[in-house]
Order: sequence, then structure tokens, then C-alpha cells
Amino acid sequence: MGQVLDILQRLGVDQSFYYQLAIIFFMLLACKFLLLDLLLKVIRQREEKTVKLEVDANQKLAKSEQFLKQYDEGIDQTYREIKKMVYEKRREIAFGQKSILKKADEEIKLKIDKERATFSEKVQAMKEQNKGEIKGLMDSFLEKMTK
Repeated sequence: MGQVLDILQRLGVDQSFYYQLAIIFFMLLACKFLLLDLLLKVIRQREEKTVKLEVDANQKLAKSEQFLKQYDEGIDQTYREIKKMVYEKRREIAFGQKSILKKADEEIKLKIDKERATFSEKVQAMKEQNKGEIKGLMDSFLEKMTK
């Protein structure tokens, strides 16, 4: 410590230096309590709010991702249900149309058979009538030829 005092005396430091040093020390303490502590408090509050907001934002993001996943699953489930319903309706309609076509086909076949039977009867009647006419014409032709 003696060397330090010797250096300070050569530099021309007197007793007022210690008072100045004490004043600077007390000023720093006063600034610390009045300004720096308040500034540090404000900085910490802002950091806590920022961190809290970031945590809240992350929680909300996770919650929104969960809702999005539920929404996508719901949409997929609804799509599968609708696709199944459409398939069943198409099958039902196709089966209904098939039965209608079968009925119409059977009715048409019955009509054709009836028409064929009546046409065959008409043709048979015409054949009988023509046979009689042909026989009469043949007889008259033979009479004319024999005369």
C-alpha cells in the first residue's frame, strides 16, 4: 500500500481526491438505487411479459394445430361417410333401375308373345282362307281346261 500512496503523492493527489472518490461512490450508489434498479426492474418486467406472451403464443399455436387436426379428421370422416352414402344410393338406384328394366322386359316379352300368337292365328286363318280360294280356283281352272 505504501507504493500506491507514494505514486499518488508524486501525481499530486491530495486529501480532496479521497473526498471526490467518496462523492463518486455515493453518486453511483444513488444512481443505482434511483435509476439502475428501476431500469433493471422495467427490463425484467418486459422480459417476463415477452416470455409470457411467447409461451401463450406457443400454447395457442399448439391448440390451433390440435383444432386443425380435429378439423381435418372430421372432414376426412365426413368425406368417407358421404362417399359411402353416394355408393349405397348409386347401388340402390341401379338395383331399382334393374328391377324396372326387368319388369319392362317381361312386359315387352309378354306383348311380343301375344302379338306373335295373334299374328300366327291370323296367318293360319289366311292360309285356310287361301286354301279354300285356291281349291276353288283350281276347280274352276280344271273345269275350264276340261271343257
